[in-house]
Amino acid sequence: GRLMIYDRMERLGCYRGLCPALDALIDRLMPGDAWRSLPLGRTDVAGGDAYITRSTVALEPVRPLYEMHRAFGDIHIALTSGETIACLPRDAIAWPQDHAETLLAHGPEGISLPMAEGFFAIFFPWDAHRPSQGTGSCDKLVGKFRW
Repeated sequence: GRLMIYDRMERLGCYRGLCPALDALIDRLMPGDAWRSLPLGRTDVAGGDAYITRSTVALEPVRPLYEMHRAFGDIHIALTSGETIACLPRDAIAWPQDHAETLLAHGPEGISLPMAEGFFAIFFPWDAHRPSQGTGSCDKLVGKFRW
């Protein structure tokens, strides 16, 4: 199967066609630098199948828990540098037996993605990810899309 995607924002449009809700997010974030001017808080897209939240996130040197989502994928977009996101295939982690949309669990070290300004990472429901690692804070967008 596919694994997560890590790339620069100028190539975001290359990933159209994976699912309709992600396409709606891409259309809202493009053309050009439209993504840089989204307002703070939540912006709904595609009638509730997708949304984007702009926020300032406090970073932690060590975040112990990975997360995974059952029905939604995530796109994390760095407006400022400083965050690192770790990721693993979700089957590398023993998850709690719970039917919640978002599950949290400890896991081994994964691949580290340095989220420099203008980079994005897309995580699908089969990707475990551990965002918000670093020091200080960063400004970012997090989009959710129904898979």
